Amino acid sequence: LRPLPEDDVPVSPPQDCPANLSHFTREYQSTDVMILAEGNTIWDTTNEVLMGELLTNVHLLRKNGFQGPIVIYGQRPVFNDSVPDLAFRFGRRAGFNKLATSRLHVDILTMQQRVDAATIFYAQHDIDYYSPISVLCDDSLCDVFTPDDKLIYIDRVHFTPEGDAYLAQDFVAFLKNVLDSHPD
Repeated sequence: LRPLPEDDVPVSPPQDCPANLSHFTREYQSTDVMILAEGNTIWDTTNEVLMGELLTNVHLLRKNGFQGPIVIYGQRPVFNDSVPDLAFRFGRRAGFNKLATSRLHVDILTMQQRVDAATIFYAQHDIDYYSPISVLCDDSLCDVFTPDDKLIYIDRVHFTPEGDAYLAQDFVAFLKNVLDSHPD
């Protein structure tokens, strides 16, 4: 897996420029899986708008020749406070995940309803959906520490290197399953 280098990203949409269309087609032919990210600044956007915009991008990918699996990388939990600041103020102790969870920007039930809706919607369009929320949160808590007690967050939303490594293990396993289920 590799992102396109920034200087390779075309300025105009591929359908508007034959050279860009040719470039996109070459890149698609050598790409095993395409990963699109939902981003984390869209909690105030409705599911319909968010999923509609991502579906438009998926249709553009397909129209321009990409035939492999497409994965939408979902949102992660966002907190109102810096998680390291909370850890510094309150110390790492039993119940810290509950304290941090109480400081979520969007409550767990709303996050999980959005994940459930996205999972169903994308499956109907043959798109695989990966949810960091489903990995980090259950029905009542969101983990802010890895199983080996390393802080996952560097601020309200971004992961520490240890947090990235923790989630990457699960994401890589997810991608392997996606590629195994799409043999071509």
